[in-house]
Amino acid sequence: MGAVVTLLSPDQQRHQALWRRVSSARAAFTINPTQATAKAAVDALRGFVEVFVDDPAVAAILCERFEAYMAGFREGSAA
Repeated sequence: MGAVVTLLSPDQQRHQALWRRVSSARAAFTINPTQATAKAAVDALRGFVEVFVDDPAVAAILCERFEAYMAGFREGSAA
C-alpha cells in the first residue's frame, strides 16, 4: 500500500503557516502572560486576518476583540 499524499495549494500553505504563527504566539502568551507576548499574539492574528478576511471593517473588529481578550486574559493572570 502506498502513502497518501495531500498537496496543499499555495493559499492553503500560507493559511497554515500564518495560523501556526497565531497558535504559537498565543501559546507563548499563555505560558508567559506579558505585554510583549500579548502584542506578539495580537500582531500574529492581525497578519492572519489581513490576509484572509476581505472586509476591512470585519478584520478591524476581529483584531480589536482579540486584543481586548488578550488584555483581559493578561489582567486575570496577574491577579
